[in-house]
Amino acid sequence: TVDAESEQQKTSIIPPKTSTDVRNYKTAVIPENVPDDRNAIREGDKVILIIEDDTAFGRTLLDFTRKNGYKGIVAVRGDEGVELARKFKPVGILLDVYLPVMDGWEVMEQLKLGDDTRQIPVHVMSSQEFKLHSLSLGAIDFINKPVSPSNMQEVFNRIQQLSTHYTGKVLIAEE
Repeated sequence: TVDAESEQQKTSIIPPKTSTDVRNYKTAVIPENVPDDRNAIREGDKVILIIEDDTAFGRTLLDFTRKNGYKGIVAVRGDEGVELARKFKPVGILLDVYLPVMDGWEVMEQLKLGDDTRQIPVHVMSSQEFKLHSLSLGAIDFINKPVSPSNMQEVFNRIQQLSTHYTGKVLIAEE
C-alpha cells in the first residue's frame, strides 16, 4: 500500500494533459493594416517591428518608435509579423499575445527557431499576466497593458542597449 500511495502521489503532482489544457490565443478579426515605414526603410536604419492587432495601440507604439529615432513596421497578424521579422531584421520586436492567424506564442516559437531571427530581442505585451511564460520562451521582457510612457521608454532603452552591445560572440567553457 505504501508503494501504491507513493505512485498515486507521483501521478497527482503532474496533472495529465487534456484538451482543456490547450488555450486559444488567436483572435478571429483581422484588422486593417496600419500605415508604417516599411517602404521608407534604407540600409542602416534601425527598425522596430510591432506585432499588434489593436490598431489604435499599434499607431501609438509606432509614434513612440519614431520619436525614439527608429523606423517602425506594424503587423496586425502573427504570421505577417514572422515574415516581416525575417525580411527586415529589426533591432527589437514588440509582440502582443492575442493575434489573428498565429498567436504570440506561435510567433515566439517561429522567431526562436530561425537562425536569422532568434537573436532579435522580443518584448511581449499583454493585458494578461504572462511574464514567466514569456521569459521561458525567450522574450527578454514582459510588459503589462496598458503600457505607460515611462514603461515604453524603458523598453526602448533596453532595445538600444542590446542593439549597441551585442557582439555576436559566444563563450563555451568545457571541462
